[in-house]
Amino acid sequence: MRLSRSTSPKRSVAVERRVLGIDPSLTSTGWSCRVDGIIHRGVIDTGALRGPRRLDYAASQLEKLVDRFNPELVAYEDYAMGGSAATGRVFDIGELGGVFKRMLWVRSIDVLLVPPTVLKKALTGKGNAGWARGKKASTKDKKQPIVDGLFTNFGISVQQYDEADAIGLMLLGEFKCGVNTYPKNAVISARFAAADLSNLVAGKLKSIAKTTLAA
Repeated sequence: MRLSRSTSPKRSVAVERRVLGIDPSLTSTGWSCRVDGIIHRGVIDTGALRGPRRLDYAASQLEKLVDRFNPELVAYEDYAMGGSAATGRVFDIGELGGVFKRMLWVRSIDVLLVPPTVLKKALTGKGNAGWARGKKASTKDKKQPIVDGLFTNFGISVQQYDEADAIGLMLLGEFKCGVNTYPKNAVISARFAAADLSNLVAGKLKSIAKTTLAA
């Protein structure tokens, strides 16, 4: 598991309610968590692992992140399974999501499921940012707007696409928890507030939904 650290030159806050952003992927799951104003970020790289071994490794690495950061909320990018995806891969992605979500449920951690279009809308202003009409969009086409949006709107520089998504998810989770509202940027605040993030999976007895995530 590779990790790195970055800080935002525009805004640095001590986060009391920690939010862990997770961008799930079969090969490179991005993650991010802010601690004392420092944005920790990295990826869970499963390499050549496949099948149950890959699921077990990814879950064990996520457990280590949860133990390390002790988040109150996990902002998790939900499924984006297009019709063009191979059936086998769709099942694999579903299995990964099930393993991750069960582990968080057992740990009694709230999970905020964020649709990909909501993440793009909040950070770029367009839910379909990066999708070119009439041609198949490349990974760069789909992901670069998130990278650009983080730098332009939040002063956060990151080049790794999975890390960028995870940071965006973390920011959304912080906003909904009332930790970071970005009052000086009315446009961003409006996007975040208008985003439909009501699909909260509350962990057993430890739910902050009633006090901090109410619509």
